[in-house]
Amino acid sequence: MSKLPKMFIYSDTFLADTHDLSDCEFGCYCRLLMFNWGKNCEGLPNDIKRLQRITHSTEETIKLVLKEFFHLNDNKYQNKKQLAEFNKAIDFADKLSESGKLGAMRRWGGYSDPNNHPNSELMPTNTNTITNTKTKNIYSQKFEDFWKEFVLDKNDNRSTKLDSFNGWKKLSDEEQSTLGRKFLIYKDSKGNFYKALERFISKKIYLEISLEKNNVIEFDENEYKKQNHLDMFKKGVVLPSWSPQYIEELKQLAEG
Repeated sequence: MSKLPKMFIYSDTFLADTHDLSDCEFGCYCRLLMFNWGKNCEGLPNDIKRLQRITHSTEETIKLVLKEFFHLNDNKYQNKKQLAEFNKAIDFADKLSESGKLGAMRRWGGYSDPNNHPNSELMPTNTNTITNTKTKNIYSQKFEDFWKEFVLDKNDNRSTKLDSFNGWKKLSDEEQSTLGRKFLIYKDSKGNFYKALERFISKKIYLEISLEKNNVIEFDENEYKKQNHLDMFKKGVVLPSWSPQYIEELKQLAEG
């Protein structure tokens, strides 16, 4: 298989998913993605020493990035979203190639060069379009209604339907009934840096948001931010913007 000429990145989603990474972690993540794409997404080797040569990063940084964004399958590390985008790109390229071959077949009877066709002047042009209207809907009506109300109608182009559905169907009925409203207030609080719905579910961010009986949504953004910083501190990450007092506070929380 020849390499695809370019790797697609949805900048808003990418920045939202990586906003809590340090510069070193961000650079490591980008190098891993680009290396994997250049290898036709065959997967990253389960070899820290080799990954260090690829990324020029420390073992600690690589392990953090792998844990956050990759999963191990058949002794290879894969990024789920990247693999999905790669497969879509391959399918699209194959369809273009097949369409070109079929078009040549219909018009020139299998001759790749129309000028070499013995009856090129007599060959008719087929303008018919073949459309496959049979599609399998794997989504429940309840999820379709949810997706329309809280994603499509809100012009959310970041969330992925299939991944969101796979996470949503694992939730309890109560969690499903409140998820949409919680997701909207979370988006409002994060601005352009919100995580997509599938990550909102997988990271269990919805558990940090409560709905009062009067339907007024409460979300403590400062507490949520501090919890993210605490998770980073436990992994050995210290941001330059943190004051010594704040670091000491995180240290006490981590020890408690």
